[in-house]
Amino acid sequence: MQNMLASQPRGFDNYFKPHCFDLKTLKRLLNNPAFQMFGVFDEDKIIGYFFLRFFLNRKVFRGKIVDAAYQGKGIAKEMGEITTDIAYKAGFRLFATISKFNYGSLASSYAVNMIHVIKELPQDYIYIEYLKKC
Repeated sequence: MQNMLASQPRGFDNYFKPHCFDLKTLKRLLNNPAFQMFGVFDEDKIIGYFFLRFFLNRKVFRGKIVDAAYQGKGIAKEMGEITTDIAYKAGFRLFATISKFNYGSLASSYAVNMIHVIKELPQDYIYIEYLKKC
């Protein structure tokens, strides 16, 4: 995964910095039972990374990134569907923070969920709750 993240174009993380992407941090998160990491693969190559971060108050936060060479193929939408299913089936409310300028992330989010903006955050981010579409 570190290789996939390192191979992304400059600025890929302008709007997505949920944690450091160095090997030490990734290993620490992998061993954290409240932080569940998932991958999307093209044979042996990881092309997508997504996660759920669970909290005792029954809230869970999600994040996702798709390799630049694979964007626009519905992968982020599929990751959103998976995280929504996991969160709701486990009885958690699903949240995220997204930049207002991260149009791809917003589009994939709206494709899967109804979005409730809880509040505006500094630096043009919004704190949202994902609601299931009926």
